[in-house]
Amino acid sequence: IIRELKHTYCYAATDIMRDRILARDTTALVETYTQPNGKKIKISSERFEAVEIMFNPALIGVDCKGICEIVFETIQRADIDYRADLMKNILVCGGSSSFAGLSARIEKGVRTQFLRKILKGDEFRLSKFPIKVRCPTKPNAHTFLGGLVL
Repeated sequence: IIRELKHTYCYAATDIMRDRILARDTTALVETYTQPNGKKIKISSERFEAVEIMFNPALIGVDCKGICEIVFETIQRADIDYRADLMKNILVCGGSSSFAGLSARIEKGVRTQFLRKILKGDEFRLSKFPIKVRCPTKPNAHTFLGGLVL
């Protein structure tokens, strides 16, 4: 049941504050799920708050960095000659990569990290550094193939 809920209803919010306000003040994000026993449950903010944990683990009391910071710092550890290519070719694989909006949210987060930590807020220069995140249509197959190559 949880897996079906996750893949059918959950998504990565590109503007978390907007979605929190929508969930609190309206019914725009409410979805009804019928369980196998016929009982119906309504879900609203849970749809995006569950995914938000990947971006902000402190929400559940875990002291670690979110996925955007991890991706950005990993790229920054690479040789400087490869960083631009890595930024343009971020590939997210695995079961959780199927969340709607995930690639856009990671792209936004990595762009924010780059703007803040490298460009020191210079938004004009940001346009010269393309950042592209892709989530393949069959994410689990890509994970397997990546491991197979190794």
